[in-house]
Amino acid sequence: LKKTVCTMLLSLRILYHLGARKIYLVGVDFRMDARAGETDNYAFGEKRDSGAIQSNNNQYTVVNEYLTLMQDNGVFSKFGLEVYNCYERSGLRAFPYAPFNLAVKDALKNYPESPFRLAGWYEKKK
Repeated sequence: LKKTVCTMLLSLRILYHLGARKIYLVGVDFRMDARAGETDNYAFGEKRDSGAIQSNNNQYTVVNEYLTLMQDNGVFSKFGLEVYNCYERSGLRAFPYAPFNLAVKDALKNYPESPFRLAGWYEKKK
């Protein structure tokens, strides 16, 4: 396999070690567009020339191949890890799509409905 260094791989591993077993990816587009201009490929201004954009796109391809291979071979499911991508048009195609609103609903399913009632918070239970 091709070598790469990518924070996406590290972040999935760290989340797993922290106990996450279901991960929803938000804002993972996995593509940069040279036509977007030097500062318009991120949510913040960051100058990236065409060479840097091509390098990032090459890295996205490699990481997509890794993650697709692991997903298809059951590596994530073997460890009880589910990963979903909330961006339907993402260049990262390894994981199934989950709409953002359903991801939020799932993430909050075990929390009490708001508004939270804090009255009696400091009272000792008998």
